[in-house]
Amino acid sequence: MSDPDRQAAIETLQKYNQQFSAIIVLTGDKPSLSKAEKEQAREMLRQLKDDLKRDCRELEIRDRKGELNHIERTCLEPALRKAEANIATRVNSTPGRLWSTDLYGARIDITWMLHQLEHPKK
Repeated sequence: MSDPDRQAAIETLQKYNQQFSAIIVLTGDKPSLSKAEKEQAREMLRQLKDDLKRDCRELEIRDRKGELNHIERTCLEPALRKAEANIATRVNSTPGRLWSTDLYGARIDITWMLHQLEHPKK
């Protein structure tokens, strides 16, 4: 388990954490969103889901070839796969507080693993 492998996984998880946070902030506290905000939220969700799907697919292919390092196999891949599976929100739905609740639940998989990698038990 090398430090570069750990750092690469941390950076990937931080990127996803930021994507989740941005959508949650945009959709969470407002009673209603403007048309532009709704479109922005939908595009952000579409990008998040596409990124997760792409990265999960890439990790799966590399795993079949035996190319994943220990951190990718035991930490990164499971966190991304769980987050992808736990996003129930549809891109064509109306952005709002329910989005925030759903995305917060999916984000937990990312933040938990991020915390584990940033603060390993000695």
